[in-house]
Amino acid sequence: MRARHDRSVLAVLAVFAFLLTGCSDSPSRTHPARSAAARPGTSTASAPSPRSALLTPGDLHGPWSGQSTPLRLGYDVRGCPAVTEATEPAMRSGETYAETNLQASPTGPFLDEALTLGPARGARSDAARLSAKLVGCRHLTLGHGARSISLDLVPVAFVHGAVASRMDGQYSGLPVTGYVIYGLVTGRAAMALLYLGFTAVSSDTVYEIYRTASAKARATLK
Repeated sequence: MRARHDRSVLAVLAVFAFLLTGCSDSPSRTHPARSAAARPGTSTASAPSPRSALLTPGDLHGPWSGQSTPLRLGYDVRGCPAVTEATEPAMRSGETYAETNLQASPTGPFLDEALTLGPARGARSDAARLSAKLVGCRHLTLGHGARSISLDLVPVAFVHGAVASRMDGQYSGLPVTGYVIYGLVTGRAAMALLYLGFTAVSSDTVYEIYRTASAKARATLK
């Protein structure tokens, strides 16, 4: 009985990894990471690159590594468009964007960090609008059909200057927990963090990751 339970747990973890990495049953379908480049016709010669401000495994404690296939939430999120917009923003002229996807093991936890750099006025207005939308989200679904995971979102007072929600749900009897955090880290740069895992997620752990990410972004993009 124990061996059957272990196989069931491993199968569920594999599905969870499938959903979060945006993989497909078809090996020909891939979702390449977006680069830290502005839209065509936009000059970025004098602007710092948000890519250099992203977290790397060496910035974090524990066995973090890069994911071979990045999260592509736009394909798999329903119920809270603000999460997709925060992690995959629609860029305008003068904006640059970069994203990194890290994992602590093949079955998680998973971390997605996105940085958007743009003119100060637009950055402030976008951050205020998107923050209000995120606070209003109460539910989202990752994936589709039998491979979907439903999560309830509850806003939390997590970090100063950013909005955050805790995410809780279940998949085949296993708890799914995480956080989504969004806000300005400089007057021109917005950062979104999405942290998800099957095991109990410590808010202290996520807070330290956010502090590390925001400090690196501020130091690099000042």
